[in-house]
Amino acid sequence: MFSARSARRAALLLAAALSVAPAARAATVVRIEGNAAISTRHLREAATAELAGLEEPARRAAAAEDAGFQMEGVGRRKGYAFIEVEHAIAGEGSDTVVVFKVAEGPLVRLGEVSFSGNAFFTAAQLLPYLTGKGRAPYVEADLRAGRQSLVQRYREEGFADVKIGEPLITLRSDRSVADVLFEIDEGTRLMIAAVLLEGDALPDAGPGLAKLASSLPGQPFYPRRALILGNGVTEVFTAQGYPDAAAVVREEPGELPGDVVLRVTVASGPRVRISRVEVVGNKRTRNWFILSRIPVRKGEWFNETALLGGFRDLYRTGVFSRVGHSLVGEGAERVLRIEVEEARGRELAVEAGWGAYEQLRGRVSFRDRNVFGTMRGAGAEAGVSLKSWFVKADVLDPRVLGSDFSLSLPLSWRFREEPAYTEDEVELALRLYRLFPGRVTAGLRYGIRFNDLSRLSPDVPADARDERYSSASVKVNFDIDRRNDVFYPSRGWQSGLAVEVADQRIGGTLDFLRCTAAVKYFQGLGAGLVLGLRLDSGFVVPSRGNEAIPVGERFFTGGDSSVRSFEEQQLGPKGASGDPLGGLASTVAGLEVRRRIYGNFAASVFADFGNVSPNRSLADVDPALVSTAELADVMWKDYLRDFRAGIGVGFQYLTPVGPVRLDLAWNPAPRASEREASFAWHFSVWMAF
Repeated sequence: MFSARSARRAALLLAAALSVAPAARAATVVRIEGNAAISTRHLREAATAELAGLEEPARRAAAAEDAGFQMEGVGRRKGYAFIEVEHAIAGEGSDTVVVFKVAEGPLVRLGEVSFSGNAFFTAAQLLPYLTGKGRAPYVEADLRAGRQSLVQRYREEGFADVKIGEPLITLRSDRSVADVLFEIDEGTRLMIAAVLLEGDALPDAGPGLAKLASSLPGQPFYPRRALILGNGVTEVFTAQGYPDAAAVVREEPGELPGDVVLRVTVASGPRVRISRVEVVGNKRTRNWFILSRIPVRKGEWFNETALLGGFRDLYRTGVFSRVGHSLVGEGAERVLRIEVEEARGRELAVEAGWGAYEQLRGRVSFRDRNVFGTMRGAGAEAGVSLKSWFVKADVLDPRVLGSDFSLSLPLSWRFREEPAYTEDEVELALRLYRLFPGRVTAGLRYGIRFNDLSRLSPDVPADARDERYSSASVKVNFDIDRRNDVFYPSRGWQSGLAVEVADQRIGGTLDFLRCTAAVKYFQGLGAGLVLGLRLDSGFVVPSRGNEAIPVGERFFTGGDSSVRSFEEQQLGPKGASGDPLGGLASTVAGLEVRRRIYGNFAASVFADFGNVSPNRSLADVDPALVSTAELADVMWKDYLRDFRAGIGVGFQYLTPVGPVRLDLAWNPAPRASEREASFAWHFSVWMAF
């Protein structure tokens, strides 16, 4: 009699034979049958290389066997623990057909995960290393990886000899749930009892060595702590001029079981004074500019800690791809050689794109990060769209006067058609800023702008119709960016705060105070989902008795990066002809859930909320308003009122220069009096936030 497996193989051979067509084929035909929960695409992708091997007759049988193995692997990773993939080959040459028959079996969920022998950690503390949120599928490979994570966690707490057995699996009667048991033998916990220093002494050690020796007793011991201690002792010596210092750390038993004494033996070598500093490898950058960033001079003791700080400054300029050092010679006096490799200093970029409002747009830019070999940068950029054009240039000193601050001088000229006016603007600015660790930036900026407005809509109120004005302002900003990706973040956050004061006493014709704040947050939800949250808010108020804020300085809301159920700038008060009037303040909040769906394709659902305040023109509020206090009072009363919504879906294709996206948004409460549509769509580049 035939077994069930033999019967299936015979059926496969018959199916493969019937699939051979009499006409010649260009390639081996591959068919996958029997799969229901696991897509054919996923099975093919898992065995891409093996399926390609089917084209070689000598490898065909082995390639088919390997392809079936890879398909079983993808099934097991999805929780189908009993999946079987068999194959049959029929025909020869170009008439070859390979049929893969998939028997998925039941989906197995992970049931109860328990532990025995654990005393130091509770089960609740161990479970997160093995299970995710919700009803996770049973994947044996994940459990084995989780077991290794548990071993590592125990060792970090001093259990060097911990033993965790392979997962013991118990299937329930219907084979749909697998309970798992891990047997743990924790062993003895090792604790650092003392740190002993011996060998060469360091007369000028200061608190460095004492701090190292006192910070470790009472801490759990694991081998990496000995390495960290040795490196720390060596760094103290090299910072005092001993480049050949070496520290050997030995582990010795203490008085009590589990106690470990770390004995550090130091061989300092000679103390080295720098006889000369030389630079090699630079082609464009001048020697004296590099040496100005190196804090170790001729005649000083060698100091590796200070030297590495100088290297960080050189890297920060963006001019170098590698910076290193070596000491030339032997004995107490040596030459310090700075070895550099310069990165590509000049960069030309051409970009094309599309915006929902600007439509077709493009730009070209050029930047030289090392002008005249001085590590100072200069750049120029020009762009054009169907609604605007601009040109701008800037020069940058990344370490002005040898400090940690950067100084830039930007100059720009732009022209843009807005829904209610057309603006021509020239701006010259001076910006001083500093980059701090953790992607934190703080800056101070003085700028003067000359604005010429034309084609003003008749709807623009009289208090905002200043067609030619200038403003000189001082702006302070503070920004933090902890996102893991600029274009399509999946975790992290970003925030920014800016305060700008314009005053006629420092130039210009306007007096006002403008404040803006923004925060964005991204968090993975599991199953490939990413939650994005955003809040942007700002206001501008006239100051020093000035009552007017020109329309070009007002806030407008609505568009592809704002509330997406509205067209560009169309949320907020409008005049008789339907043109937007803007406001003295605006707030936009948003929630978006995103997910990659296939390759570089992604999709999202979102909800946007935003307002403009005052939410009607000042003439509608009270034509007799004459004081700054009254204007501000109206703005604050409307600041958190009359929020409008946009609910929709989006589709994105992720490219190296940012996502290309299409958003469709629904306005749940369109206002006929404001001529609002129920739906709006936007095609643009980059995410809304």
